[in-house]
Amino acid sequence: MTPFGLRRQPDRPALPRRRRLVRASTVVALASSLALTPILTGCGGGGLLGGDPFASEGLDGVQIDLAVPTINGAQPYLTLDVSVGGAKKVPMLVDTASPGVRILKTQLGKGSVTRTSTPVTAEFVDGTTFDGVEASAMMSFGGVATAQPITFQLITKVSCQPQFPTCAGADGLRAYSKAQSFAGIFGIGLYSTPVYSPLSQLAGGAASSFSITSDPKAGSATLTLNTVPSNPVATYSMPRWAEPLPNGVPAWASNEANACWSFSADPPKCLPTAFDTGSPFVIASEAVPGAPPVGDVTNGSQLTLFTNGDLQPIWSVVAGKIPGKNKVTITPPEAGEAVNTGGGIFRSRSVTFDSRRGQVLIAAPE
Repeated sequence: MTPFGLRRQPDRPALPRRRRLVRASTVVALASSLALTPILTGCGGGGLLGGDPFASEGLDGVQIDLAVPTINGAQPYLTLDVSVGGAKKVPMLVDTASPGVRILKTQLGKGSVTRTSTPVTAEFVDGTTFDGVEASAMMSFGGVATAQPITFQLITKVSCQPQFPTCAGADGLRAYSKAQSFAGIFGIGLYSTPVYSPLSQLAGGAASSFSITSDPKAGSATLTLNTVPSNPVATYSMPRWAEPLPNGVPAWASNEANACWSFSADPPKCLPTAFDTGSPFVIASEAVPGAPPVGDVTNGSQLTLFTNGDLQPIWSVVAGKIPGKNKVTITPPEAGEAVNTGGGIFRSRSVTFDSRRGQVLIAAPE
């Protein structure tokens, strides 16, 4: 779906809002593929609770297998099989642009889960709303597990905002759940909310970095922990989040990497950028130099990513019609001067999120 904001409760002061970062919306199977970028941001300083927050050498080089499912002839997202509370594993959409695990109640299984009454709401720009509560459970995936039960959102209701009566959630939780090819969201974005990345809560410690490379032809992808490329073609900084994660690990505005973009031959402009596996297509602001008119791009325009500094081109996409590969849409500047890469860049590049240094690194796949 599209951008959302988590409604924090009165006893949890909201972080300051700075800008709305765009997310993609597309129909995959019968409903929208979830692509979740929080509206809330909070950049600034932020201290640690003490010690090295990344004492996780046992995770160095650990590789976790992901799937690249084919939906209606396209490969719009990545999934990971996750066991919640010891129950049978279910596929979860891997989302680098949202924090934490969010599970549809109908897909939860019979694992050991502790449910609370603390409400959590996620709203999307197409009008779809997820209501639920905080819950906690042990989680395991890809040969690793959380150190203890972690907090996640248990989605108990799917609906539409009044001004969007025909949104993807119009028929309620059960219909929405049946329309999806996944049980929920496995969010590994780096910013701090009560529901935050499971990669920062592993039995071996908090992962200091993770890299994703996909191979659509093979229908697979790999998530690698604690391995930073030695010779990246580009390095983009992320703003520091105002608060660390609840466990003291540094948090970053991982949807605001300072990357540079241009259409055609226009000089590039650096804009906040989300490198986002959860979005099935590229979303670019009309503020990108040379951008086509607002809406889906149908004229085969080429969008290019550049290094910041010497402005060398390192990746490009020629606009087409295939979600997860080359579908591009343009938004007006008032929607936020930003770019969302969608999942396409992960098809031909290795993308690393470095939590220790606050960087996104792009490299050739190994």
